[in-house]
Amino acid sequence: MKTRVLRYVAALAAAVALAACGGGNSGNGAAPATTSGASPTTYAAVALAGEMVSYTIDTAQLTYRYTITASQYGLAGVTRSGNLVRNADGTYAPVGMVNGLVVARRDGLLLGAIRESFDGNLKTVPVIGTANPAAALDPGVATYDYTLLACPTALCEQGYGTFRVDAGGTWGMCVTGNLASGCCGDQGVGNPCTGMYLSGTLNPLGAGQWQLVSGSGVMGNALVFHAGGRSVLVVDITGTLPGIYSPGMLIGSTQQLYDATQANGSWASASTSVTWSTFTVDYTDIAYLTVDGAPSTVTVHFTANYPYAGFASWQGSTVGFLASSGVYAAQGLPGRYTEIGVKLD
Repeated sequence: MKTRVLRYVAALAAAVALAACGGGNSGNGAAPATTSGASPTTYAAVALAGEMVSYTIDTAQLTYRYTITASQYGLAGVTRSGNLVRNADGTYAPVGMVNGLVVARRDGLLLGAIRESFDGNLKTVPVIGTANPAAALDPGVATYDYTLLACPTALCEQGYGTFRVDAGGTWGMCVTGNLASGCCGDQGVGNPCTGMYLSGTLNPLGAGQWQLVSGSGVMGNALVFHAGGRSVLVVDITGTLPGIYSPGMLIGSTQQLYDATQANGSWASASTSVTWSTFTVDYTDIAYLTVDGAPSTVTVHFTANYPYAGFASWQGSTVGFLASSGVYAAQGLPGRYTEIGVKLD
């Protein structure tokens, strides 16, 4: 299935052009045991490149450590560690990891970064995860708006749509369409009902992970957690289901109409263009404060609940969501760009 490719808004592309490349920081040793509500804290996470990661940060000692626990690039078992610098806005910068950003929310939601060689290319890749993955399926029963990115070759593929988790341990997925409309796109997007529908079962793997199976195929492993009174779904895409490229990440948040009172405020994000940024949301406007630490004056306006409930569109080109769960995701061009982020506490 050919996923929908979106044009990227010019103003934001100008901000992305400020991105820079740099070195990393490494270490050895096993990841510490998981803790909750204390420092250090360990998070179950997925990297945007399609890696499962155990990520530990200690905000008291200002250190981080991550271990790649599953990889399609031969990186399983790799452990890195280093120091953090606390920024004035409450985010953290990993020392030596240029364009890396760490945000640890009080509700257990993490935005982090890893720096590794993927297919011979050294990259800083954003990571999102939780200190409290759901051990039982019931909390994750919901319909989610999602975006996904997969890079089977040097050319990445994008997609967006809706994903449903059912109480019986089954799942359904509509690529480009809205499950609430019978796998159709609202407001003329994707109509008539041209969205591709997939379904399957969720098999528990323990430690809050769920395997997504469809027939004899596997899509990948999922984490489900709660944030801001809503559920968040993150999938490490590892399989070869028809129309779903691999490896990559799917990230979703419970579908609901855009709530400006929840979205208004400060956010932080990181992208596949090796850029991190901070911005504020004011109803339907995004004002970028920094891009890779440099001041920015870029402002974009978005249309809420387009192409359907919960999503937003930047000038009709970039599609994403700013969810009340505190999770942000967006995608567009150039370079089939994808960005993920969290709201700052």
